[in-house]
Amino acid sequence: MVERIGISLEQKLLAQFDKLIAEKGYSNRS
Repeated sequence: MVERIGISLEQKLLAQFDKLIAEKGYSNRS
């Protein structure tokens, strides 16, 4: 249960991070 929450939370953070990077115009991640 805790692992699931951690994973979903991590995915949310990654999604926001990708958004931020895209907005700044970076293209490090493929």
